[in-house]
Amino acid sequence: MIKGLVLEDDILADFDFFGKVCVVSGDSEYRNSVKDKLKSIGAKVVSGMSGSTNALIVSENVGPAKKEKALKLKSDKPDNFHIFTQQSVAKMLGII
Repeated sequence: MIKGLVLEDDILADFDFFGKVCVVSGDSEYRNSVKDKLKSIGAKVVSGMSGSTNALIVSENVGPAKKEKALKLKSDKPDNFHIFTQQSVAKMLGII
């Protein structure tokens, strides 16, 4: 659990990252591997969140500005913006 965010790791099995705009935020041992693997399967990994962002992939220490933006995006487009943990995405992608 990451305070202030509703995580959607339960839908990862059905989520296709291909063509999606993703932000990987916060430090974890999986951060760089997750970013590299997402790029290799056709996701667009960017550093800043915008209205075109489809997924925020976070660790425990995600910053307050990204949390605030994530809450706004989830409110604005609840079916097209999702929040996952780095650890769960790493597992889904076969990194761990």
